Amino acid sequence: LRKGPEPSNQAESWMAEFLKRIWPSVAQYIGRKLTQKVKDWELDNDQHIHTELSVAIKQLMDNHLRIPLDHEWLNEVLKIFWPILSELLDTIVTEKVVPQIKAKMPSFLQNVEINPCALGKIPPRIKEFRVLDEPISPGWMDMEIVIEYEATPQIKLNVHNVSVGMQKLDFRMTTYISFYGLLDAPPFFAGMSMYMSKPP
Repeated sequence: LRKGPEPSNQAESWMAEFLKRIWPSVAQYIGRKLTQKVKDWELDNDQHIHTELSVAIKQLMDNHLRIPLDHEWLNEVLKIFWPILSELLDTIVTEKVVPQIKAKMPSFLQNVEINPCALGKIPPRIKEFRVLDEPISPGWMDMEIVIEYEATPQIKLNVHNVSVGMQKLDFRMTTYISFYGLLDAPPFFAGMSMYMSKPP
């Protein structure tokens, strides 16, 4: 058998340059969608979150998608958005979740509070990332992601002057993500599913 020619880097270079040029528009599209989602939640703290989101989107625009996609780039993106995700969780729990919990509890438990509810400054890390060669779903792409999280969250539940809190959270899990309905415009898929094959 004769060995064929070595693959040219020209195609990869063209794709990298193409992604670099269109990435600012893609990042702005992501920013518009996230901004609208925050508005839909009607949070009292949304103005500060919008400001933080604008800063994150500018950082995302400078950190363009790399081909081939690797877990280090995903970790960089996660690091950009993690402060916003942490603040969103705290705000949503305080403004949305706790009032709903109180509404379903008997009167003697109406003073339940979850404050603070912060995930901490250290985001989870994606240790492994790969697109599966063999499909595991009816979708057009399946991915396997291994995530590790070593966090020092500040979460405290207060009921009748009794407090229960969480200050350390460590886990490792394998997550599978499947994309359905390939589209020719952002976000390029009609739906997605995410699940774990076993508990973390």
